[in-house]
Amino acid sequence: MVYEHRTRVIVMLCDSVENGKKMVDPYWPDEINVPVRHGELTVTMTGVSVLETYAVRKIIVTMRGRQDLRVTQLCIRGSSEYWSLRVEQLIDFIRVAGRQAKHSRGPVTVHCNLGVGRTGMFIALDLLTRFVEKHNLNSEVNVYDVVKRMMGCRPNIIQSLDQYMFIHYVLGLIIEEKMQNCSRRIPSGVFYQNEGHTVNVYNELYESIGHENIDLQRY
Repeated sequence: MVYEHRTRVIVMLCDSVENGKKMVDPYWPDEINVPVRHGELTVTMTGVSVLETYAVRKIIVTMRGRQDLRVTQLCIRGSSEYWSLRVEQLIDFIRVAGRQAKHSRGPVTVHCNLGVGRTGMFIALDLLTRFVEKHNLNSEVNVYDVVKRMMGCRPNIIQSLDQYMFIHYVLGLIIEEKMQNCSRRIPSGVFYQNEGHTVNVYNELYESIGHENIDLQRY
C-alpha cells in the first residue's frame, strides 16, 4: 500500500511491543543498511534517530525496474490508550508529523495496532490542529463535524466517549496557545464549537451512522 500510493510519511502510533504484548509486525529492518524482502519489495533502513518520545526512521522501498521510494517513519512510543507522553509532547509530535507531510508528496499513512482509537484521535487532532493554525480567531471549528465525517469513512475509528473528549481537551490547549500568542482573548464560543462534549450528542453521533456499541458505562 505504501509503495502503491507513494506514501512518503508513515506515522506509527505504538511500539512494536507494549507491556509485553506484541502490537505490530515490524515491516522495517532491525539494522541499518541491511535490507529485508517483503514479496517483490525490498526495504532498507538507512538511518534512525531515537528521541525522548518518538523515533525517526529513514527507509527506502525498492522494486525491481521501478523508482525507489524514500519514506520517513515517525514512531511514537506509547504504552496505553492515550500514549505514555504528556499532552504537550503529543501536540509537538502532531506538529512534527504535519511539517513532514507538508514537504512530502503523496498521502500520509497513519497506523497503530488496530487502525482505530489512537489512529482516529491522531487523525482528528492533526486535521483540527492544521485548521487552527491556518485560520484566524474569528473562525469556527467543530469537533463533532470532523469526527462524524471520519466515522462515516471508517466506523468506530473513535471508539469511546473518553477518546472523543480527549480530542476536545487537546484542541482546547491548542486554541489557548494560539490565543496567548495573539495576545488577546475572545469568547471561546466564537471559535470553538464544543457542543459535542455531551454524552447524548456523542451517542446520537453513533446512532446516526448505525452503530450503537458505544461504551458509556463510566458516565
